[in-house]
Parts: sequence; structure tokens; C-alpha cells
Amino acid sequence: MKTTIKFSKYDIVAICSFLVYGTIWSVISLMRFYSLHAYVYDLGYKMQLGWYSLYHPHFGLVTDISHLIVYFSFPLFLLRSEPLLLIFQSFFIGLAAIPVYLITKLKTDNSKLSIFVGLIYLLFPLDIGLNWYDFHFMMFFPTIFLFAYLLFLRKNYKLSIFLFILSGLATYPFLGFSLIFGIVFLLGSLIHVKYKEEKFHFGTEGKYLTVLIILSFAILFIQFHVLNISPSMLSKNPNTAVNIFGNLKVKIITILFIIIISGFSIILKPKWLIFLIPYFFILFYSNKAVFEYPEIMMFQYAPLVTPFVFLALSDTLSKYADKKNHVNLSKKISLKHIGTNVSVKTLIAFLLIIVIVSTLFYNPASPLNKDSPINFNFYNKDIPNLTAYNDLEGLLSLVPSNTPYLMVQQNMPQAYPRAFYPNVGILSVWGGGIAYNSSTNNFWVYSTVKGWEPANIKYVLYDPYSQWAQINGMAVSARLPLKNSSYQNMYNMVYMMLASGKYGILGEAGGMILLERGYSGSLKYYKPEVDSFTISDNAISNSFPDMWHNLNYTFISPGTYQVRLQYAMNKGYRGDMTLLISANSGKTILLQENRYVNVTSGTIFTLEFNLTEYYPNLYVGFTFPNNSNYFTLESLVVKQTAPPSNKLYFGE
Repeated sequence: MKTTIKFSKYDIVAICSFLVYGTIWSVISLMRFYSLHAYVYDLGYKMQLGWYSLYHPHFGLVTDISHLIVYFSFPLFLLRSEPLLLIFQSFFIGLAAIPVYLITKLKTDNSKLSIFVGLIYLLFPLDIGLNWYDFHFMMFFPTIFLFAYLLFLRKNYKLSIFLFILSGLATYPFLGFSLIFGIVFLLGSLIHVKYKEEKFHFGTEGKYLTVLIILSFAILFIQFHVLNISPSMLSKNPNTAVNIFGNLKVKIITILFIIIISGFSIILKPKWLIFLIPYFFILFYSNKAVFEYPEIMMFQYAPLVTPFVFLALSDTLSKYADKKNHVNLSKKISLKHIGTNVSVKTLIAFLLIIVIVSTLFYNPASPLNKDSPINFNFYNKDIPNLTAYNDLEGLLSLVPSNTPYLMVQQNMPQAYPRAFYPNVGILSVWGGGIAYNSSTNNFWVYSTVKGWEPANIKYVLYDPYSQWAQINGMAVSARLPLKNSSYQNMYNMVYMMLASGKYGILGEAGGMILLERGYSGSLKYYKPEVDSFTISDNAISNSFPDMWHNLNYTFISPGTYQVRLQYAMNKGYRGDMTLLISANSGKTILLQENRYVNVTSGTIFTLEFNLTEYYPNLYVGFTFPNNSNYFTLESLVVKQTAPPSNKLYFGE
């Protein structure tokens, strides 16, 4: 006999809401990826771990012991596609709304109420960072843990225990939550028996919980002791002195924020409050803003909080069910902690308002986000630029895929996966522990086996227009700084590499450059740089005899350039003028050209100049002697018309 599965209209709404959520966040994630604003740490690094562990199982086991779920999710890495990872993550995070909906429905027997709780989950502000901050294995935890609990309620213990263990393998030490679950619910059963004065019978549920406790503890023991993994990797505080009262006001605000967006349910159900103890410990122990309001909504740590908030909410609502386990929306909930009573309907309406306002205020794609304390600048920097993306891919094609000796910027996860750099993994300035040693005049990298050793850097890929060009590298974990060394940003490192004469330019595309050690030939890949600058009303010069336009280049690549300027004036001008192009904030004159002109509205000036060095802070300007007109710059285009043709250095 065939079994027919029937979906109610609320089931269909839940499924459609999940699909819409996954689609929206997939678009946002791909926009960041194709605009070169995704990160090596952690998108590139997680791709590297997942892919490499498939082909080097022993090395992968040692490397991925804190993310053992990689062996269950290996199909994601077979195609070596970061966009695929981002799309999967967006839908998998949203999938958690389905067990939230089903758990609430099971406990309240009210589909209308349950669908609202599911929608609240999808709009929950803490999950913004989990979607936004690249790809992380801990995103597996909430969805799998919630499905495990749903199966536990339905007494499907075998599959439930598997999912509880699997959820904890997402990130070390998340198995601690499965351990806590086993202990709390086993003790709850014992207390219930004692309260009812019944004879204790160690039934199926008790045996299941005992097995869960033993397995969770055993795996945690192996991770912590055998492989010597420290909890500091989660606290993010290996070298900073602990000050639990540091920034106390913000920490209190963070806790109040979580309580409010949970509809106070987390304090109404102390059983689930226990699960937040690890997060509260990290909040006070780490002194890192990523765990505090509002930054917690920008980073990936929502799994420490979100699933337990919604399990507490479903328990809170189930308390007000009638004998048939049905919740009346008009039934009053006692909020004795704040001295009031509210109906179930009011509580859900309150939560909906809170999450909708949070979505409008905190979500990066919201037009109101520009006034938020966590402004993502989404519309300013995350518009896809397929030209720049294709330029990056073209330069990467020059680097052999099997070489690990490529150093990249933080905004280039597209470079991975590739072979691991020996005992290091990834050569990245921001997260890889790369330093410059002034006494030996070379670069060093921190090896997990040998400590500091000279870095074998064969290729360097550099994007001068990214913010990461100017951000210094960091000393990660408990690494001691190398004597006579300093952590460098990419700008300084590329400067020193070119100045040393040991590196040549293998390719240039749209301002990005690829260096190769020992290379002295012509460019193997070249695409000209073209930049059109948007001119706003503040470009009007008020009766000035000269006008300068700072183009805000980190630096401009060598080559032959054409600059096209179009001006409007309030009245014509006939006479002498001087056009200038300078660098280094006006200290270095690159071009100075005197002209006799007849300027009218819409007059276009075209300049050409040649750069044989890398110069920062390009300025374009002009002077009109003894002139008091008002000028408006209508357009400005800088176009590279030919690549550099000789030995190149940075301008000083």
C-alpha cells in the first residue's frame, strides 16, 4: 500500500519561505564573491581544507580534526567551486526554519502559530553574520541539531543520536552541546521520576541519552587531549590577558539584546538557558568584539545562540497548550521577570516586529542599513564586477595549479584550492603569519613544525584597489614574533619585492599585478586599466584659480595613460592654463602641460602621460591664472593605453 504525503498550506508556506530565503542570501553571497569582496579566511581556507582532505586523508584528518563534518560533506568540494559552497550554505542555513516550524507544531498543535515562529527564525538578526561572513563549517550545526531534536521528540532515537553527533562534528568543541543535551535531559528524566515518586525504569530514552553522553565525551576527549586542540581556538583570545569586566556595558547590552529578541523565552525556560553558558563564558573571557553587540551580527558565531533560543521559544509556547496539546493564541503568558502578562498572540507579534525592524536596520541589503551601527556598505562595494573577476581569473591562470608557493591577498579566495604550502597551508598576508625580517632582508613564514623559517614565495598576486592591500598581517594563535621582524601589508611587501630586483611582473590586468620570482620577460597577460570616476555636486570649485581631483588610488600601475576631463563653466574663458598630474599627494609632478585654451561649457581636455614606476595617490588638476569662474567637473576617465615596457620600481 502506497503512503501518500499530504502538505498543509502552512507546510507549503514554510517550504516556500525557506526557498526564498536561500535564494536571496545566495544572490547576496555571490555578489560579494564576484565583486572580489569574499575572503581567503575563511572561504578560501575552508575550500582548501575540504578539497585537500579528499586527496590526502591522513593530512586532512590532522588538519580537519576540528571540522570532522568535512568527511560527510565531501561532495561539496569535488567541483572546487566556491560559488557552489556559498549557495549551499545559504539554503542550508535557511533549512533550519523547517525543524523549528515542525518542533513548534508538534508541541503546540497550532500550524498558524508555528509558521510564524518559522518565519521569525528566517528573519532572526543573529543569522545575518552566519550568511555574510563567507563559508564556515559551524553553519551545519543549527540545522542538524534542530533536526536531531525533532527526531528525539518523535522517538526516532537511532537517527537522532547520529544527527546529534554529526552536528557536534561541525566545529570543535560543539560536541559539548550534544553532551550538555544528554546530561540535561537525562537528569530531567530522573528528576521527573523522583517528583512523581515513580519507580525509575531505565528505558529506551534513558539508554539513548547515556549513549549520547558517552560518545560526545569520548570524541571531545580525543580532540582535546590526543591532538592537543585548545579551547582558545574558539575564544579567539590566546595572547590577551583575561579581563571579564572589560567592556562590561557592551556585554550587558549584548545579553539584554539576546533576551529581548528571544521574546524573553530564554529566561522563561532555564533548561535551554544552560546551553548558553558556553557563549556567556566566551563573551566575558575573550574580550573580542565579534561576540558582542552589534558585531555578533557580522560574524559567524550565531550557532552558539540561535538554536537554543528557538527551542526555548517552542517550549514556552507549549506550556500554554490545553489537554489536546493545542495552544490558544489568546492565552496569557506570565512574564514575571518583567512584571507583566501577555497573550501568545502578543508575544509572537512582538517578536515579528523585532525581527522585521532588525531586518530593515541590520540586513546588508536593506536601504536602511546605512544608518545601522553595523553598516555593511553593501551597495557601495558589493556590486558584481565581472571585468575585475575575469581579470583575476586570467592572472591566476598563469600560476601552475599544483604549486603552493603563491601568496595572495585576503580578498582572493578564488586562488584555492591548491597544494598546501608545507607545514603552513596557505600563504596569505592577513592570516598566515608572514613577516619581514629586517636583519636578513627576506620574508619569513610561521611553520607549525619548524617555527619561523624563510618563506618560499614564488608568485605574488596583488590587488591595489582592495582595502586589504593596506591591512597589516597578524600574528595568529600563540606565535611569538620573529626577532627583528614586522608584520607587513601587501602594499609594503610588493614594494620591497619589486625594489629588491628579485621579482618581475608576469601579468597585469585592470591594475592587479602578478609577480614571479626571477622573471624578467614581457607581460604574459595584459588587460588595460580603465576607471571612470563618478562626479558629485561637491566637485564644484568656488572661484578658485585652480582645481585638484584626488583619484584616491592606493597606487597606479606603470604604463601609458590617457586622462579625459570634461568641464562646464559659468562663463567662457580664453587664455593660458596649466594641466598637471601629480602623485604622492602632490609631491611628485608626473606631467605639467601649458596650453592656450578657449574654454566653454562642456570643454574636454585629453592628456597622455607615461609611468615607469608605481605611484600612490594620483591627482589630476589645472590652474587658470587670474580667473574667477565657477567650474564643474562633469566627467573624468583614466585609461591605460599601453603596458609598461621596462624594469619597474615603486615611486618614492
